[in-house]
Amino acid sequence: MSESLVSVVIPLFNKEKYISSTLESVIAQDYRNIELILVDDGSTDHGYELACQMLKDNQHRFKRVVTISKINNGQAAARNEGIAQAHGDYVALLDADDVWAPKKLRKQVEVLDLNPTINLVLCNYMMLFSDAWRTKAVSLRPLDKKIKSWLLTTGYGAGLESTGLLRRSSFRAEHVFDPGLQMCGGLDLTFRMVQAKSVLCLKEYLCGYRIVGGGWHTNKDDLLNSFRHLLGVKDMYSSYAPKIEVNLMIHLRLWKLRNKPSYATTLEFFSLLLSHPVSTSLYLVSTMRRVIVAQLRGIVNFSEVKNLHRLVQE
Repeated sequence: MSESLVSVVIPLFNKEKYISSTLESVIAQDYRNIELILVDDGSTDHGYELACQMLKDNQHRFKRVVTISKINNGQAAARNEGIAQAHGDYVALLDADDVWAPKKLRKQVEVLDLNPTINLVLCNYMMLFSDAWRTKAVSLRPLDKKIKSWLLTTGYGAGLESTGLLRRSSFRAEHVFDPGLQMCGGLDLTFRMVQAKSVLCLKEYLCGYRIVGGGWHTNKDDLLNSFRHLLGVKDMYSSYAPKIEVNLMIHLRLWKLRNKPSYATTLEFFSLLLSHPVSTSLYLVSTMRRVIVAQLRGIVNFSEVKNLHRLVQE
């Protein structure tokens, strides 16, 4: 029986510093039947040229290599473009600054091959900082609970954009990621698939999610606009909307206090605490708990931390 073809889709925007280690982790996969699709979203650095040369030097490793350069239109559009070009049975998503453990694809392909009713396989991941000892290990099990906490902004995300392997026949390529959801398109797709009972998550930590200053996850305007779009156009989230709106307000005030400390941001936060004492207190407890648990998991799984951290050393 022939191996299923996996299409690896990597959207790229100004990741010159990191794209080499990302591609190395794909090249090093012990699953061999891979095509790679790289979509440059209007980068202004030399990351695209560097990636193209690296793929040219390693083209024998892949069944097919597709490189696309387009004007900047956001990561959702770049992912959709890459998925539309895919020929594989399965589509694996990977951000241009993250890395995979060598067995990641093989483990996930085994699940989809053996479970025809499953359309998405996730894996646990490590949040990688510049120092290995700071690494946090994020478990996505139990999945229903973790996705709900992601939706309510009280938990870490599922990282679909780098942890996920999707069955290509399960979606229409042009509508995978909503362009209006730049910061929570992965949340929307994962939530819908979880509701359809078509998602599994591996227990292994097979992905390294790099935390860098100025990353897209720090763009709070995009975060707020994405959640507003999500709540405005998706009826399935209407019952969660009041709690999400309060939690987003707490999240943004807390982020400003932590990253832009001043008399004004302190006053804003304590005003919020006085007006929403229960919600704010519960949010703080949830946030502290998730950080502590992730740090403890990082210690317990330190051998896997070291292996993934080694992949991102420059």
